[in-house]
Amino acid sequence: MTSIQEILPLETSGIISLTGAGGKTSLMFSLAHILAGTGKRVLTTTTTKIFPPFPSQSKTVLIFDSIDKLLIEAGALVQEQKHMTAVAATIHERDKLKGFSSGQIHNIHNAGIFDWIIVEADGAAKKPLKAPADHEPVIPENTTIWIGVVGLDVVGKPLTETHTFRSDLISHRIGLPLGETILEHHVVSLLMNPYGYLKGVPPRAYRCIFLNKADTSKAVESGRKIVDYIRHTGPGKLNAVIIGQAKEGLMIHDHFSF
Repeated sequence: MTSIQEILPLETSGIISLTGAGGKTSLMFSLAHILAGTGKRVLTTTTTKIFPPFPSQSKTVLIFDSIDKLLIEAGALVQEQKHMTAVAATIHERDKLKGFSSGQIHNIHNAGIFDWIIVEADGAAKKPLKAPADHEPVIPENTTIWIGVVGLDVVGKPLTETHTFRSDLISHRIGLPLGETILEHHVVSLLMNPYGYLKGVPPRAYRCIFLNKADTSKAVESGRKIVDYIRHTGPGKLNAVIIGQAKEGLMIHDHFSF
């Protein structure tokens, strides 16, 4: 089975930013565990908000609004704990954690304590597909690898807020009326749209789409159809597409380079 290290340029160090919908958090922690298992020092964090991680996702969570204090604490821990999560504050009324600004993540990266910083840079209310609002996503400019996540379970569902996040914006971006069935080519239209998934992606970043929730043969086939459409409509815009699952560890069913 192909490993994620064979697909993404993970040999050195940098920032991985995750946007989109349908499994960003699961993918973030799966990637963190894989990288930490190879000896890399890994920080997971966000530029938006995340739920507190389960101990199985991250045993250590640091909460500091001061980057200087965070770096001192992280520097003392990182040799024994290759992976940790850090945020700026707790939002008690929402049981969420508030992340850092892009500039703060840039400063953390420049400190050299971590080999990889993995950033959840978008919110999607646990839906499998989304379109970004004007203020979204919040991707650090020095991102090394960008991964846009889609839940394949959205294929065959109606374009409603029940199944997507910001359904009205999706409708506007790709011209699919609300309530109509979402098919593979509709997903590609949103993926390739400069105001859809590609919005805010730094031009120098390695660009990858992760088609998540490929837990049935039908879902895998939908993923391959999406890849076929991308080959015809989006050459040059992506470096890779992965069809896989990220909920309980990372499983890759297929992958494609461009």
